[in-house]
Amino acid sequence: MRLRTAQNSDAEAIAAIWRAAIRITCAPAYGFDETILSPWADDKTPERVRELIALEEFFLVADDAGSVRGFICGTFALNTFALFVAPDAQRCGTGSRLFRCYERMAEAAGETQLIFHSSLNAVSFYQRMGAEIDGPVLQHPRPCIPMRKILKNGKGSV
Repeated sequence: MRLRTAQNSDAEAIAAIWRAAIRITCAPAYGFDETILSPWADDKTPERVRELIALEEFFLVADDAGSVRGFICGTFALNTFALFVAPDAQRCGTGSRLFRCYERMAEAAGETQLIFHSSLNAVSFYQRMGAEIDGPVLQHPRPCIPMRKILKNGKGSV
């Protein structure tokens, strides 16, 4: 598996992974509540993905022999990123590789910490990656957990 920059031609696969991850992986943590899941998943279209590929500071895919298995995208200045892995490719190290790449990119950009919001189901993953919960559950636009990870070039908690 290799990590590479997302291309517009990946948009359909990325959108399908994003929707499937929300509908399969995230759904139990949100009680299968369609008032949460539908708005979250339904706007993950190939057109929206193409917009994000153009807008985000970084957008990488995990490519396994020409098949997109996961992705990470975001913007450092906004402390935002999205990391999703195809449900059938989870627990194989894909998410860990994507997150470690994100850390290296952040360090190279001079970031000393990652501050982000985790979906409810992903908190334990980010804790295994060294992040800590950084506050109570937030409710907008859906319940999520604030998290923080100090990077190697960081000086400790702020």
